[in-house]
Amino acid sequence: MVLSDIPPYSDCVKNYKTGYLAKGTSQWVKYLSWLIESPENERKSGSSQKRGIGELSHRKQLPKYETLFEMLSEKNITVYTSVIGDKDHLMEDQNTKGANFVAFTDLQSEMWEVRRAL
Repeated sequence: MVLSDIPPYSDCVKNYKTGYLAKGTSQWVKYLSWLIESPENERKSGSSQKRGIGELSHRKQLPKYETLFEMLSEKNITVYTSVIGDKDHLMEDQNTKGANFVAFTDLQSEMWEVRRAL
């Protein structure tokens, strides 16, 4: 199997082991010619490539694209809050899709963008 040397292929294929990653036209020609001219080469590499194909399945790749889409998508809602002193806490377990969360506080948070309270 010959693939372009770009994600997600480069993340899943080990060049020369589970497939061939072509960086340009000359490498595409080189790898395809090598495989076409010698069917034995194709058979040898075929068994390793079957193992690599599982890494390319949509189930393994979809979460990467969902994360990327979430990062790049426009968020039209921003939720603001302020917590001063030990009077309250930030709720960490929320659905944050489609919104930014900003907290003015001295607390730390994994989910909220924290801006230090003056």
